[in-house]
Amino acid sequence: MKKILFAAVLMAASSCTHLDQKISFDFDFDNEKQNIGRGIGIDILVSDERGTDQIGTKEFSSEEKIKISSKDNLAEILRQKVTENLYSRGFKKGWDNTIEIHVLKLKYNAKSEFFIGKSKAEAVIKAVVVNNRNGASLTKNLSSSLDGKHFIRPLESTDKSSINSLIKEIVQNILEDEEIIKRLTQ
Repeated sequence: MKKILFAAVLMAASSCTHLDQKISFDFDFDNEKQNIGRGIGIDILVSDERGTDQIGTKEFSSEEKIKISSKDNLAEILRQKVTENLYSRGFKKGWDNTIEIHVLKLKYNAKSEFFIGKSKAEAVIKAVVVNNRNGASLTKNLSSSLDGKHFIRPLESTDKSSINSLIKEIVQNILEDEEIIKRLTQ
């Protein structure tokens, strides 16, 4: 009897009408308190080149799919967080060097399946560092992805956590990249 009741509850839960989901970006970068910037002035530019606030979809069945989008401006949040990180590491506002961060792709898809749901997140970000005194530049494309398995389907909090973890990971990689840091400190 318990098994039948459990199956009925699962079926009822999976047949509910679902609404589009709006997540917020909520992450912090690990700040190394090293004074690597030594007072070098930097200009920080961030752009979200995806052209939409939609991040992805969550599929509950072949007939029911919702959109996952953001209630925040990703470029502005990233600019604030990257600025905090670099200023805490000894850089200051200025024009010696410019770092540009371009969000080229941020995509998340989740799918409900019987007992095991799946999710996949992908991001591609381009970083450009320009020495404004001599014109030397460095461009790097970084990408990352996360795959997850969940009981029936990921919860809204799991979606938010996965997306934020992916963004944090890829931008943290930019902030720790030896070539990028070397260019910023020249």
